[in-house]
Amino acid sequence: METASINISWQAQDVAFRARFPISDPVNGFFGRLHTVTVQPAKRISDGQPMFLFELTARGLIGEGSDFFDIGRKWIVRSFAELTTPAMHEVWGRRKE
Repeated sequence: METASINISWQAQDVAFRARFPISDPVNGFFGRLHTVTVQPAKRISDGQPMFLFELTARGLIGEGSDFFDIGRKWIVRSFAELTTPAMHEVWGRRKE
């Protein structure tokens, strides 16, 4: 059986990025992760304009049931501020916390 010649151009159709960061402190040690920092291509529904989807998800467990929510939110807000540019802050209407 003869196979067709395969020509791989190595020109990616798109690119995505993902990273995870541990959440810890000196008293409790490790207790969660800024689990999903992803940047991936997307299209705006209203007009098909290309854009990037930027997701931050904090997961962890410390203290009673919902204690981690406040810590996770702080990590997400601070990470957004540090991982994006002032121009993006304007687009998002970021308020200084």
